[in-house]
Amino acid sequence: MEETSVDPRLERTRRSAHSAALTLLSEGGIAHLTPQNLSRASGLGRTTLYRHWPTTPHLVLDLLKTFRMPDFEMVEGDLPARLRHNIAAQHARLLDPEYSVIYLTIQTVALDAQVRAALVEINRERVESVARVLAPEYDLHGQTDAVTDLFALINGPLLQLTTFTGATSPRLMPAIVESVLAYLRANDPAE
Repeated sequence: MEETSVDPRLERTRRSAHSAALTLLSEGGIAHLTPQNLSRASGLGRTTLYRHWPTTPHLVLDLLKTFRMPDFEMVEGDLPARLRHNIAAQHARLLDPEYSVIYLTIQTVALDAQVRAALVEINRERVESVARVLAPEYDLHGQTDAVTDLFALINGPLLQLTTFTGATSPRLMPAIVESVLAYLRANDPAE
């Protein structure tokens, strides 16, 4: 298979814009991510920025593609052990300040229908990875709504925790696992 090479100039532009955007978002949120501020912070011209990211949501989605949450992975153990492992991986990613700022920001632009459609595409593999991890006990393949509910049960509390405390909570993790298991038991199509 032939590898496609990435234009080094494009990669430098992307890195500069991403770095500047992360700094701006960390300092002042989405309101601070203006074309003027981004141009100044990145050293890139506004024309260049508009060519690659016509709107702020385009840039935020590009950041999300680059800094996406990890897929769920199949590990040894029963379902609660697999959930604990994957929830811990999600939480560790959210504790990274760059990921945290991106996930907080994406919520501010997710009301736009085009952004929501792009989020579905960006997270398609991640949704499938959850279905694979749960498959031995619960078949959620093709049940995107159920998997989305599970993401809300898992990442909602984790995002709140990292936003407000920037820490972990030994009490929260077991509660999230139990809420996911309760949801699965209550919505098991085999029952």
